[in-house]
Amino acid sequence: LFLLGVLFGLAVYNSVVVEFPFPTYLYHKLLKRLHGTEGVGCPLVKKSIHSEAGLEDLKEVDEELARHLLSLKDDFQDGLYLTFTISRGNTTHDLLPGGDDIDVTDDNVEEYVKAYIDFIFNSSVERQFDAFSSGFFRVCESQVMGLLHPKELKGMLIGQPVTDLHPFEKVAVYAGVTKDEPLIGWFWSFLHDLPQEKQRTFFKFLTGSDRIPIGAIATQIQIHVAPVDPKVPLSHLPLPTAVTCMSILMLPNYPNQELLDDKLSKAIDYTGGQGFGFQ
Repeated sequence: LFLLGVLFGLAVYNSVVVEFPFPTYLYHKLLKRLHGTEGVGCPLVKKSIHSEAGLEDLKEVDEELARHLLSLKDDFQDGLYLTFTISRGNTTHDLLPGGDDIDVTDDNVEEYVKAYIDFIFNSSVERQFDAFSSGFFRVCESQVMGLLHPKELKGMLIGQPVTDLHPFEKVAVYAGVTKDEPLIGWFWSFLHDLPQEKQRTFFKFLTGSDRIPIGAIATQIQIHVAPVDPKVPLSHLPLPTAVTCMSILMLPNYPNQELLDDKLSKAIDYTGGQGFGFQ
């Protein structure tokens, strides 16, 4: 977990998008650790960092459990025989000192829910979080980071979704063809006519992710056009391929728009837009 923290620290430091489903509260914990009990200068950020985990945070991790605890808190029923404990496998953990001897009642059910959530986000993962956060801050510990809201730190890691391909068209570079060639016009016409979700699928096919670093307008993509053998039947021409680590599209020089649309659609659909995405 220390090395995993280093890996994600490097991703943030180098503005590399890693769409990993960490719960938002992890970023609260990271920033809280960075500043200890002192917090940071901005009162709103400080309040956010030091807020305790709640049912909304739990919903990200286990929606069914969050609904159960909410129902328990809002409509507590006697006779449930609950105590301030939680079972994990064959082990029972006290949520409070002597929790096995403390019955959950209508008077203390809110404290029980609070202790339950605290156990999930803090006590039960203390050792793992210490290792992960040590690795993370070995790479990117900075007082400037303390000015971030937890959601901003999350955005630095997972990036933002691609919503418009026009900026990518403006900065694209070409090999084996110029941007004024009919093939390139057909290519961009095809992409711009796609629904936005399909555009994001194409971008994932090309780069391995359908997201870009936070605050970025576009990243540079390269389109390499390869000649085709005129003796090869059109139906046998290869599909476009992608070198995801370098954002390079290898595009055969198709002779017409219809064939390009068909081949590119198949390339995207056959791969599911996965490329070499981090799953």
